[in-house]
Amino acid sequence: IHLIIGRGVTSKARVALGRDASVAHTFNLPIAPTDTPKGYSLAQKMVGKACGVDGVPPGQYCEPTMTTVGSQDTTGPMTRDELKRLACLGF
Repeated sequence: IHLIIGRGVTSKARVALGRDASVAHTFNLPIAPTDTPKGYSLAQKMVGKACGVDGVPPGQYCEPTMTTVGSQDTTGPMTRDELKRLACLGF
C-alpha cells in the first residue's frame, strides 16, 4: 500500500511542478500479461471498469479508482472511525 500511495503522490507532485506525470524512471511499473483471454468474467469486468480497461485477466496488476468505501458495521460512530482509518477523512 505504501508503494501505491508513494507512486500516486510522486505523480501528483510532478504535475504540480509542471512536469509530466510519469514515474517510470523512479518506480518499476507493472507489466501487463502478454496472453489475454477471449472473454472476461463479471468480476474481471467490474475490476477492469474501475481500472479503466475492459477487463483484468489473472496475474495483471491494476490500481482501481476508489469512489466509495463500504462498511458492514452500521452503528454510526464505529462506521465513522472505520472510514477515518481508511483515509476517508471527510466523513
